[in-house]
Amino acid sequence: MSDNNSKVNYEKLQRLLADGEWEKADIETRTILLEIVKRRQWMRKQDIKKLPGLDLVTCDRLWFQYSKGHFGFGVQAKILAEQKNFEDFAQAIGWSVKNEIGGRGAWDSVDRIYRQEKTPYDLTAPKGHLPLTFKLGGGKSTSKPYTDDTDSDMGFSSIGGYYDKWSKNSFFGPKMVEFFLEYFCQNEDI
Repeated sequence: MSDNNSKVNYEKLQRLLADGEWEKADIETRTILLEIVKRRQWMRKQDIKKLPGLDLVTCDRLWFQYSKGHFGFGVQAKILAEQKNFEDFAQAIGWSVKNEIGGRGAWDSVDRIYRQEKTPYDLTAPKGHLPLTFKLGGGKSTSKPYTDDTDSDMGFSSIGGYYDKWSKNSFFGPKMVEFFLEYFCQNEDI
């Protein structure tokens, strides 16, 4: 865990939040956090552990201040702690969790999080809706043909014939969000 600030400039994020440009501020927050850990698309577990506590707290305080306590990582962490399970948390803040089954059946399924489409990017959105923490996660999917024909080596596929296989450094869904918010809570007193 790193407490040092990474020397990131928060002026653009602050300006976007002050102007109520919530969607752009959400994207800028992701850009800042990915830049800090030198990633381009998504964070792995080890990247989250490298985030300086001061940077997390700075992002959170800006969101909290400009939304008048409506948005931020701390708001999300509090709501998550109050809910029975992750699905209830997601529903409470305007997100959806969908279990997507791969071509090989239930053991091949993953939980993905989506922003509910009709939720506005403004202060009428549910409390804790932003930033879209789940978008910090991700992974690399490599589709593989699936066949039940053990005699075939030609890559024929059955109906629905491809399944997703995720790279080892993939980290997304409820586990990523819970880990991120738990990590934030360990740093929020800085």
